[in-house]
Amino acid sequence: VPGDPRSAITLRHLLQMRSGLDNADGFGEQEDMTYSFVSSLLFGEGAGAPARYAAGVPLRHPVGETWAYSTGTSMVV
Repeated sequence: VPGDPRSAITLRHLLQMRSGLDNADGFGEQEDMTYSFVSSLLFGEGAGAPARYAAGVPLRHPVGETWAYSTGTSMVV
């Protein structure tokens, strides 16, 4: 999609877990600590199409700048 900053993500970024996508494992920033991206990915709303769900989130960090382990990124690869 033209203008989408996610279009800068390469296979190398995905393999190095430096995509910048907001799909890192662990809990989100919600105060109640009940939301987990990986739980939603595997068992919730993303379970039917996990790669699409993982790739469809916004960027949290600039592409290539921050490392974060991500089951979602593995699904995209």
